[in-house]
Amino acid sequence: MLPYAPPPAIATTGHRYLQGYEAAIRRGQQVVGVLRQIKAGGFRPDLVVAHPGWGEALFVRDVFADVPIALHAEYYYHATGGDVGFDPEFPATADDALRLRIKNTTQWMSM
Repeated sequence: MLPYAPPPAIATTGHRYLQGYEAAIRRGQQVVGVLRQIKAGGFRPDLVVAHPGWGEALFVRDVFADVPIALHAEYYYHATGGDVGFDPEFPATADDALRLRIKNTTQWMSM
């Protein structure tokens, strides 16, 4: 397991759907820095295991293109059920479906 520094704070001026995606890209960039360091030191992993939900796995293949990656795809968001629309106090909206589609793109891009 390799730690990485937290990314700089994100701007809040963009579209709200993209704020989480921007944070994921920033995390992925921080991970790339660590991966480049270990690669420059001669290390080549046999396998990379990563969680794709927060962006850490986005750019692994850009550093280790030929290394297998196992993703711990813990959660995939759906427009109904799961953590959306289960509480009558916070009903799901049509906008939630659109927002969650974007939220899942980090996992899709990592795959």
